[in-house]
Amino acid sequence: MAKSFNFTIEAINKLPFPTKGITSYRDTQNPALSIYVTSFGSKTFFVRKRIYGRDSRLRIGAFPTVKIEQARKQAMILAAEVELGQDPLEEKRKKAERGITVKEQCALYIEQHCKLHNKNWHVQEREMAYYFKPIWTKIFKDLTRDEVNRLHLEIGKRTKYQANRAIGLLRAVFNHAIRNGYEGRNPAVGFRAYKEQSRDRFILPEEMPFLLESIKQEESQTAKDFFWMLLMTGSRKTNMQEMRWEQIDWHFRHWRIPNTKNGQPLILPLIDQAFETLEKRRDNKNFGWVFPQEEDLKKCIRNPQKAWERIRARATLFYWNRDKKLEELINTVRQSYPAFYNYSEDMLLTKVKEKIKMLRMEQPPGMDDLRIHDLRRTFGSYQALSGASLPVIGRSLGHKSLQSTQIYARLNLDPVRASIQTATNLMLQPNISAPLR
Repeated sequence: MAKSFNFTIEAINKLPFPTKGITSYRDTQNPALSIYVTSFGSKTFFVRKRIYGRDSRLRIGAFPTVKIEQARKQAMILAAEVELGQDPLEEKRKKAERGITVKEQCALYIEQHCKLHNKNWHVQEREMAYYFKPIWTKIFKDLTRDEVNRLHLEIGKRTKYQANRAIGLLRAVFNHAIRNGYEGRNPAVGFRAYKEQSRDRFILPEEMPFLLESIKQEESQTAKDFFWMLLMTGSRKTNMQEMRWEQIDWHFRHWRIPNTKNGQPLILPLIDQAFETLEKRRDNKNFGWVFPQEEDLKKCIRNPQKAWERIRARATLFYWNRDKKLEELINTVRQSYPAFYNYSEDMLLTKVKEKIKMLRMEQPPGMDDLRIHDLRRTFGSYQALSGASLPVIGRSLGHKSLQSTQIYARLNLDPVRASIQTATNLMLQPNISAPLR
């Protein structure tokens, strides 16, 4: 008879390995759960049940890969299935015969590849769950090229960029399976990607004062400092979210970013305005994060999007207030919906847009199309406009190759304009003689 005790990590770690064979133990907290220890040095959770008169052992998984609480929950599920007359072993055999689903193969890809090589693996996991819904339950080995093509077309109706990315992810899942012994072909190769246009939106000089004023009026000090630092450093949002006090060198005034998108650390000089902002926040130094969550100082800020929507909406309203007609319209809407003005600038902007549409006015350009990443692009753009070289811009942004920096080459047109003017002047000089043949 199996010995019983309350399963804990410490207790299981102390279990001796038998000199030969297997020793079994039962959990007193959940009697359906057992663990067997082998002479080969393994400890495995299982459920022992009689199924159709046969004594059956239903394997759950090896300790400590499978946590105790996970094993207890799975044991309850398996025991309930047996009580209801089901045979989990038969279901497992049928599943093995028909093959695993796309969802299960994607889970293997996340566990075996993404978690080891991509610190933002959870983004890929979320994108797979969202975009692969039409094929989620299909058998992986039976997925056809036509089905993948339909998936590409359907996603492309909403967003062409994400359609290309989704098929790229699916292609990576198949390639991973092939590297691990899958003998089928990859139905996601050879697709003609939708043409993509790189985004070149940045904050224009005429827009900048209104954005700065909007950031200044943001009620959350953490959000205010967060977006100000993004503008002053050009860093990626994720790096700023994960900024820690030990990464700041107060003597040499630089920030060492240990984990960047290209996999290499980056030392970023801090200009006076950025350094002053950090000095004002030094009261929070004991909590580790430079930008902690206001509700939990032990965690870093995770959702700056709502604050950004307030900031860009407020900036748009400031921007539109330059026009007398728009200023009057905004004030009218504000008086009609005081709650929107007091608590939600983005909702106020929505009401103003509705009013503009109702009056059949032409909606002027605003700043509500700005994304957080556009702050980083703005940082590089103003460097280009000031005449900085591409290597310098790339170095400050942490680009691994100049290809990532090429977008800024077209922003500084002054050298190009000067070259064209020089050539034109030369062509129009009256004393130039035509070359003789």
